[in-house]
Amino acid sequence: MSLGNGEYLIISSCLKCPYEFKSISLLMQEISSCYNIKINEATFLEIKPQEATYDTIWNGEIKECNSKEFSIDKLEKYFLSSLDIEFDESTVARLQVNFVDYICYEVSMIFNYTQLIEEENKIENKVKNAIFVEGIGLHIFKRLAPILGKICIESSMSSISSIIDREESLPIDRAFYSKYFFDKQPELFNILVNSDCFIKEIEDIGIYFRKGKEEDFIIKKMDSIMYEEIFSRVVVVLKELFEDVF
Repeated sequence: MSLGNGEYLIISSCLKCPYEFKSISLLMQEISSCYNIKINEATFLEIKPQEATYDTIWNGEIKECNSKEFSIDKLEKYFLSSLDIEFDESTVARLQVNFVDYICYEVSMIFNYTQLIEEENKIENKVKNAIFVEGIGLHIFKRLAPILGKICIESSMSSISSIIDREESLPIDRAFYSKYFFDKQPELFNILVNSDCFIKEIEDIGIYFRKGKEEDFIIKKMDSIMYEEIFSRVVVVLKELFEDVF
């Protein structure tokens, strides 16, 4: 299944290794219960989920499974690489699982931004589509409980190492932060989130916030001094969370 030409809108989440297939299973069950979906094609790799690591996936010669059919049972037997989904017989998306390094992996859901937002002439449809994508994002953050996440055009989370090494910036808009950050750095919430933000506290898992309107996907900028304050606090927490690495 093709996502079509144009720019892509990515719901991206960064999770700590090891890979956990049960959270993917819960996510698919929840999405199936909340939306009218059709699974078009799945790509599984011939490796057991518990054996999937950065090294085995990228350095090995892992073959794709012959079957393109998806089932929850298969998640227990094979590593899921991608899953093509059609919502309400109209909106296509692709769920992808990707090891970004040896300490974390990314689970993302990709939509065609050009078709859903940019080329949509009616503002009410733009808003409807934007709310739909954001809603999917909230399901993903709830069920996967990532360390960090974001919803962004043509950009996804790479790795915790890249953030600490300043090779990647922190998400500061349309972003999800694990509750772990706010437990360790209580002041972080007031620095990140202001009264104008849309805020969604996701149970006891974390907080998602957006600084603009639903259909506005231009990421809002932040004062450099404030960003440095956020960055320094986040890095302290990340190094504690990955104390066996850093």
